[in-house]
Amino acid sequence: MNYNKIGNKYTLDKKLGEGTFSITYLARDEAGHKVAVKHIQKRKVKEEDWENEINILRILQKNPHPNIVTCLDIFEDESDVFIIEELLPHGDLLTFVTRNSPLREADIRRLFWTIISAVEHLHSLGIVHRDIKLENLLLDSRGRVKLIDFNLSSLYSDKTFLSRFCGSLPYCPPEMVLRTPYVGPEVDVWALGVLFYLFLFARYPFPVDDERDINCLRKFMTNLLNAQFTLPTYHPYTSEAINLLRSFFKTDRTKRPSLEVIKSHPWFRIMREEEKRRNPYHQQQNIKNSQQTTTNTTTTNSTTNEILSKMENLSVTTHRTTTTNTTTTENEKTTLRVCEETETSERYTVWKPFLKNGIFV
Repeated sequence: MNYNKIGNKYTLDKKLGEGTFSITYLARDEAGHKVAVKHIQKRKVKEEDWENEINILRILQKNPHPNIVTCLDIFEDESDVFIIEELLPHGDLLTFVTRNSPLREADIRRLFWTIISAVEHLHSLGIVHRDIKLENLLLDSRGRVKLIDFNLSSLYSDKTFLSRFCGSLPYCPPEMVLRTPYVGPEVDVWALGVLFYLFLFARYPFPVDDERDINCLRKFMTNLLNAQFTLPTYHPYTSEAINLLRSFFKTDRTKRPSLEVIKSHPWFRIMREEEKRRNPYHQQQNIKNSQQTTTNTTTTNSTTNEILSKMENLSVTTHRTTTTNTTTTENEKTTLRVCEETETSERYTVWKPFLKNGIFV
């Protein structure tokens, strides 16, 4: 394969970054549009790993999600795999959190909701990510968050167990560190809890200062296996946010909440209401319910009138009670935005174009 012209469609430009298993390049398609090219050398990766990643990406190509990176093409020869993805030019959430901490609770709520929705989509397809972290959440040109990097992901089933230890240590749950079997989704739930803690306090709940130092690892393991983490004495977040945070860190994986339960938490009430307003399905259901109510009312009134008429013919005295049904039309509601409030400080300066247009939508 010509490395300068991938699939005779994409021309490599420059290297963007290098990971443990791959190198990412900037490239352009035939129309000049920028894309990202992930290059995997087969000899450096287990065959089952790159085959698994390709399989998962093909599933996601058929089942896209607005907060998961879009895979455009996949090319493969005897020695290499080239994955063509949309370009996400505005950095990762590690940079965002570092620059803008402390984040406002409204921003965190919207950000976290979109990430949970993306992971929920994966789980609905039988995919567990296993490497959710700030570095694997990037921002596109519109400021939307996109989950990337599926080289450690796996298909899962409720009838079988996974056992591979993988991912970044500060995000790993107890069962993975202990090498005990797990189904899959509960591992992602724990990692989401670590993300949530990072959004709130810009530090890890279970830090590992030095992975090569036995004392640091011993301290990490003690805190992790007992789910011991500290909260700042003073912070600007509500008790509902802290209550949700605590629910993630259950050392017994079977007691961790599902993503459905997490999204039903009172802290997400605003997001659920907003989603209902945006979701055509809910609007259609409301219309159907309204029509059904009208039909039932008409039928009931017709039946009532017939009965009353018969009673009058039988010289039975009746007293009719008239009930007036009124429909209140609400004013058009505006979609909630992250940055409706006036920002007076210099925080969010770099990201204001995104925030202005409703980041993380």
